[in-house]
Amino acid sequence: MLIKTLIEEARAIIGAVGDLQAFFAEGREKQAAALSGKWTNEGAIGEFPSHYLHLELRVEGSEVSGIVESRALSSSGAILPNVSIIGQLRWGRIVGEVHDVSQGRVLTYGLVIIRLRKGKLDWQLKRGVADFLPQSAVLWRSRAAEVSEEALRQLRL
Repeated sequence: MLIKTLIEEARAIIGAVGDLQAFFAEGREKQAAALSGKWTNEGAIGEFPSHYLHLELRVEGSEVSGIVESRALSSSGAILPNVSIIGQLRWGRIVGEVHDVSQGRVLTYGLVIIRLRKGKLDWQLKRGVADFLPQSAVLWRSRAAEVSEEALRQLRL
């Protein structure tokens, strides 16, 4: 009788763990969908950003990859065209490295933390070169992406 009770309790615990695992997997899928896509800070009103930043993210599970394009608005005019971001989605934030490969060498430009807050991305440069990347930025979905998707839909009609 005691063994039967223990087996039933073990099955209940295993079922609860499976339910919890499914709950977290569903949450991660929703985060991935919310973070994936094209983002920008170009056209900001009421603030003057240090850089224009365009970001295209792809989040699959906990793996993050994408393209970053940054243009300084200072007199230096430093530009990073189409460099990579690779990172991990951890606890609702992306921890990623921005880098490029040139002449067979990996050039790391910075470590960034990206969080989704109220439908916008909060970008924080934790380590890196502020000439090429902004220390902080708020990005929103790129309207160019919306226009492109709408144009594709129109072509299909």
